[in-house]
Amino acid sequence: CNFCSVCFVWPRVIAVWQYYVGTGAKLYACYCFPVKSSKNWGYPKADASQPPEPGTVEVFFRDKFYTWIIDGSPAGRKGCGSKVVIALFSIYILVCIIFAAQLEPDPELPELFPDEDNYIKFPDIKAEFFAREDDPRRIYVQIPFGIKDLDQDDCGSPCDPTDPEDYGTIIWDETITEVSSDEYVQKWYLDFCEDMEFSDGSERISASDRKVFVADQFVSRPVRCWWQSFKAWCEENNCPKTREDFALSKEDYIVDAAVAEEKVREFLAAPQPTSDPDYQSGRTNADVWEDYIFAEDVFGTRVLRFFIIEAVLTEQVDFDFEKGIELFEDWEDWLKSWEELAGSSIYDFQDTLQFAFVSDARAFHYFFLQEQIIAEAFQGIALSLFLAWCVMLVASGNWLIATMAIGTIGLMVLGVIAFTVWNGWKLGVIEAVIYVMVVGLSVDYTVHLSDAYLESNEVDRRHRTQDMLFRMGVSVVSGAISTFGAALFLLAPYITFFPKFGSFLAFVVAQSLIFSLFFFSAILHEFGPEHRKYGEDIQVDRKVKMHDELLAYLDDLLDPDNRITVDSIAVVEDVSKKEGYVLLLVYTSKGSWHIKCPLQAVRLRSQSGDIDDLKDCLRFCRRSCSRRKEEISKWYLAKETVVLPDIRDILVLDNPRPPPRALKKPSMQMDEKSAS
Repeated sequence: CNFCSVCFVWPRVIAVWQYYVGTGAKLYACYCFPVKSSKNWGYPKADASQPPEPGTVEVFFRDKFYTWIIDGSPAGRKGCGSKVVIALFSIYILVCIIFAAQLEPDPELPELFPDEDNYIKFPDIKAEFFAREDDPRRIYVQIPFGIKDLDQDDCGSPCDPTDPEDYGTIIWDETITEVSSDEYVQKWYLDFCEDMEFSDGSERISASDRKVFVADQFVSRPVRCWWQSFKAWCEENNCPKTREDFALSKEDYIVDAAVAEEKVREFLAAPQPTSDPDYQSGRTNADVWEDYIFAEDVFGTRVLRFFIIEAVLTEQVDFDFEKGIELFEDWEDWLKSWEELAGSSIYDFQDTLQFAFVSDARAFHYFFLQEQIIAEAFQGIALSLFLAWCVMLVASGNWLIATMAIGTIGLMVLGVIAFTVWNGWKLGVIEAVIYVMVVGLSVDYTVHLSDAYLESNEVDRRHRTQDMLFRMGVSVVSGAISTFGAALFLLAPYITFFPKFGSFLAFVVAQSLIFSLFFFSAILHEFGPEHRKYGEDIQVDRKVKMHDELLAYLDDLLDPDNRITVDSIAVVEDVSKKEGYVLLLVYTSKGSWHIKCPLQAVRLRSQSGDIDDLKDCLRFCRRSCSRRKEEISKWYLAKETVVLPDIRDILVLDNPRPPPRALKKPSMQMDEKSAS
């Protein structure tokens, strides 16, 4: 949208302004703003022989900014200004590296509202003053039994991966009720819950290593296991227990398998025991365990689908993500050890226990999300820098300029990361997105200056840098001011994303402008590529660039109507240094020509960092496009009078090279100063 606006809308706005307003505008009664008199409507006439007068800002960049800051020598001799600028920015970059190294991932999920909002303050206040309530920041490990798999290709309709409600279809473990009724399985569950809370680490990972909460007056039941409550109820109600063998005693299990399902239904329907630490009058056991036992009606029969065993941990969701991942792996290893133990002789499972896994409400997945955010944020920065370098390489055809520009942008990214630490922020989802955008927001200014530097006809890097600032400095500043002004409006909203994004945007624009005008200009002033002097080292079969005045002369001579494109790069056919002339093979969109011109009108086309083959390919494409446009234009103008079989007669499909001829001496006067 922005590209289309600049290419199509903005030129039209300028045209309308020049046509109706321009200079000499007055305020008339029928108009809301000053306009020209209707008699004077039209485009101003310009004298093509006279170059336009430079503006005040352009003159400032050429005569003041460059002279005093970049060159550092108002007397005209080369000074040390660029070296001082590079040294100062090196100190700033070193500071940024030190602070950027302190960046940490944000353990908190992104919040919509600022910290002083009541909605944000409520969880901390609740955890502090209502200790008996569940702490919303505490980690609760949950181990479900009975979920076999999740078919995410079957949602009743095509699954939408962006819809959090599109879970897919759950595949249940249909054997969970039958298996769980077995006496040995009951024993396994009871030992499992006991080890979850009290394991000392002698056989498996200890409860303290898994950060299991130790019971106190506020959290009296750190492990919520309905099998333990079911056993206590059965002991009070004398549930039948008749099975005994070499690995199983009556104290090891809860109830005989034959009546297990019936007793579970009675247990859930019974009122909550008054001895329960969480006792509330009027509740049944089904109410107490409704978040841990899940059943559904299947053809009128209540079928157990899955149940959850939960443990309260001492750590909270803002736990360090690397330690959080290690904690999750400890729980996985502990559960795996119990799955392997299920097939041993002391529990006598027919098959190893399956379909159990470690999960929690939100913390563990966010630990892995933080790890992925960090990795992808820096991968995105590296990828965007590489792609920007490739684009600049193709656009400029000079690897040295492309590398300098992308190196400057990479240093800007370091500054943005340091800016995050300075504000006390951490690397979260918003910051990760912004870091990748920094490259795109920063590249504009260095790209414009790089293009102006390469397009400059000056020879040495000093004058090319000065010409670059003169031509492009005002455009860079104007673009930065408009973007910076837009960013200021983002600082006012209440939603936290907008002020944070606005502050990032304002800092990126300000830093990019300063880096491009000062640091990048100083780098080019010291290390930028240089042209060869006109007439220097001209040899046969070398490619040379023609002077602009020679190009203008050839354009007028070969085609006054400007229908063809003359390539600025030509091949040297012969050199006569004694006479001061050179014979060139000049390429156009209509073929090639031999031109004889002064030796001082050409220079070697290559500069340090140029990729000549790439530039040749781009020039060939431009000539081809120009030729095809002319052919289509001729066909379009003549299509009403030419029948279809004769179209080939008006298309310039084969343009043989004309015989060599020497042009008259170009009508341009080049003194020694302009030639050099």
